[in-house]
Amino acid sequence: MLAHILEETIQPKAPTNINPNIAFRLAEANDLPIFTAIYNESIRTRGITTDLEEQTVEQRRGWFEAHQNDPRHPIFAAVENNQVVGYGSLSVYRPRKGVDAVAEISYYFDHSVRGKGFGSAIMDYLISYAQTQGFSNLLAFVNGLNETSAGLLTKFGFAEWGRFPGISFDGEFFHDQIIFGRKI
Repeated sequence: MLAHILEETIQPKAPTNINPNIAFRLAEANDLPIFTAIYNESIRTRGITTDLEEQTVEQRRGWFEAHQNDPRHPIFAAVENNQVVGYGSLSVYRPRKGVDAVAEISYYFDHSVRGKGFGSAIMDYLISYAQTQGFSNLLAFVNGLNETSAGLLTKFGFAEWGRFPGISFDGEFFHDQIIFGRKI
């Protein structure tokens, strides 16, 4: 049903001047195990997500299904040579009408494709999609150690809109959590 709704909405433009082997599609139920594996890789890396323990597919199912049933806040699979290598999503910032035009942007990739342009491609794709859905602002919550993500966000016009000092625990140390924002 969500795929049908998305077909009737304005689709985002394909990223330009980026690796032509990169494609995006709406996430499917059989993507959840690979999404979970990619997310768990980020947990093991530390400093990327605030989860400290690896998740099971069942633990991630509620998150996945919430996005599957919400055309404004979907998950897109990032595909290279017919293999899912990452994903990006738009999430509800807060379930309050006054901030309905704000979405949280998130993205995770298999370590093997880092540095190949996927971050730029998914950012371009998600921003374009968010514009078709009437969002006015995008937010990203980033661990202070995650310089790669901070650099990517800055490259796409995001700026630091806030900082929570020392609230993000990585299992050993506390780090800042930075809020990046962009008006679209």
